[in-house]
Amino acid sequence: KKLGAFDLNIASTLSNLAHILQLRGNWATGMKHCKEALRIQRMTVGDDSPITTETLECIGRIHMDKREFESAIQCFNQCISQGKSKLQRECGVIYQFRGESFKARNMLTQAGLYAVHQLSLSVSQSDDLDLVHLTTKFQERKQQTSNKDLLGYAENIMFYGSVLMNLEKFSEALECFRFSNVIFQAKYGSDHLTISENL
Repeated sequence: KKLGAFDLNIASTLSNLAHILQLRGNWATGMKHCKEALRIQRMTVGDDSPITTETLECIGRIHMDKREFESAIQCFNQCISQGKSKLQRECGVIYQFRGESFKARNMLTQAGLYAVHQLSLSVSQSDDLDLVHLTTKFQERKQQTSNKDLLGYAENIMFYGSVLMNLEKFSEALECFRFSNVIFQAKYGSDHLTISENL
């Protein structure tokens, strides 16, 4: 049977449902939906499509939740090769958990460089951060960012904070969380889930 747009819509629904099930801890059903979605997506849009990569990431996260770390890393590495550089953070966290310090730091450093690029900071600022300078740069970029793009900007800062936290740069991480929290509160209010994640 030739698969088409209708099948792709089914795959998208399965993938979205799998993500919800993963967050709820229903890993077996989530994995079943992911694998079916992935099968359809590979047959319709191919391995290098962003939507296929999203489903593969969900599979990796289910493996990570189940502490099937080798399988998780394999999935995340495939996603990274397709441009999902943020997942270097997840690989770094897994290596940290397994006590593989060198691999962990390498992956987390790469994730940090990705964040630095997204935030238009210089590499040298990533290596030797100054809190006042960091806040000034965040504020300057915020003023240059359109209102509709502010949430994406705040999410990038929050991601950077999580990387810095895993690299044990706690003061800098806290500043990232504080700065992004101000934007989230202004956009969402004080009781949104993102605020809880930051706290």
